[in-house]
Amino acid sequence: MEVYDLFCGAGGFSTGAVAAGAVVAYACDHDEDALATHRANHPNASTSIAKWTCTKTAVTRIDRHPL
Repeated sequence: MEVYDLFCGAGGFSTGAVAAGAVVAYACDHDEDALATHRANHPNASTSIAKWTCTKTAVTRIDRHPL
């Protein structure tokens, strides 16, 4: 199973997903330092810096994702 890790931070969700047998296909975050750590921990995942607009209930836009 492939998973996408939005708001990935350093990769806690991705690490758990891999431990459960999933493959992390894509991850994004707005913080370059956190994403650099994610890339080190999950080098096979496609990653990008993302800028998003949030409301109280939902993410309304994610910019620059490759999907």
